[in-house]
Amino acid sequence: HSALLRDRQALTYQEYESFYSFRLPQNGGECRTPRYPSGHFVLTGIKDHQRLYEKRPEYKARLAITIKDHVIQAQSPGKLILSGEHSVVYGKPALAMAINRYVKTTASAQTTAEDVSMSLQTYGYKDSFTYKTLKEMKRKIKKKYKEFLQGELSIREVLQAPIELTQFAVSSLFERFSASPEEGLHIETTSTIPAGCGMGSSAASVLSVLKAVSSYYQLHWGEEDLLRLAHETESLQHGKSS
Repeated sequence: HSALLRDRQALTYQEYESFYSFRLPQNGGECRTPRYPSGHFVLTGIKDHQRLYEKRPEYKARLAITIKDHVIQAQSPGKLILSGEHSVVYGKPALAMAINRYVKTTASAQTTAEDVSMSLQTYGYKDSFTYKTLKEMKRKIKKKYKEFLQGELSIREVLQAPIELTQFAVSSLFERFSASPEEGLHIETTSTIPAGCGMGSSAASVLSVLKAVSSYYQLHWGEEDLLRLAHETESLQHGKSS
């Protein structure tokens, strides 16, 4: 984004107006249009009432190299709730602070197409899945959570392992954006936050994964949206998350 803003070109009022007065000829004569160094396809001209388009293979190649070498790292801190640990679950105020312990997530290209590999060092877990498998996992987890809300299951029966929080979050992210990645994805997390100590280890893990993956695919995902999805994901573990 910084590069796009830096490369802007100032226009005079007359130049700006000319964009709206521009018309392609309609008399069947041959016309060549200006060449611009952007886009997958460009209009190169008109001949015999037919528009002539050109595919830009060099643009596609440059994009592929960028994705291949693309690595994003995000981190999320742990927390301490100084007062209001219980009341915050019911939407009341609490006094909280971030601490200088973090979950760090790295998102990078995976050599196997249509696979998501996960290496979560906090839980000593490593495996890979297809996007279709992740979607099916999410469906099953949502079904069990619904059964919990109906009183048919305990909250401990909704998830089989903490890794499922990450699987659910990644699948939800793709579903919200209707994204169909063309290449594989590798997700790796490390943590210095003690697990099971009320310091937000799992929430930090979910948030760092969501931030890293959404940034990797350049999905426009605001902080409030991240918070809502993280809250939904955490509730699978706690029943009602703070």
